[in-house]
Amino acid sequence: MIEKILVPIDGSDHCRKVIELASDVASKYKAKVHIVHVVSPLDRAHELDDNLLKEVEENYQKFAQKIIAEAEMEFKKKGVESYRSAILRGDPPKRSCSLPRKTALI
Repeated sequence: MIEKILVPIDGSDHCRKVIELASDVASKYKAKVHIVHVVSPLDRAHELDDNLLKEVEENYQKFAQKIIAEAEMEFKKKGVESYRSAILRGDPPKRSCSLPRKTALI
C-alpha cells in the first residue's frame, strides 16, 4: 500500500502528466502527497547587478508559487485532501531525494 507520494515539479508538460498520475494514485490509496519545487541557485559567475539578481529571484519565486498552486488544484480536483507543498533551494535531484523515506517517488 502506498502511504506517501513525493511529486517533484518543474512546470513542464511532462510534469503535468506526472501530477495527473500522482493525483490518481493518491486518490486511490488515500496517500499523503509531498509536492516539491526546487529552485537552483543562480550562478554568480555572470556578475549580475544586484537589482537584476533580485528581480530574477523574485520571478523564480512567482513561477514556483504558480506551479505549486496549479498542482494543488489538480490534487484537490481528484479529492486528495492530505498534501503538503514546499519550495526548496539547491540542487534539484539532491534536494528532491533528501525528503522523507518510505515515500513513493512519481
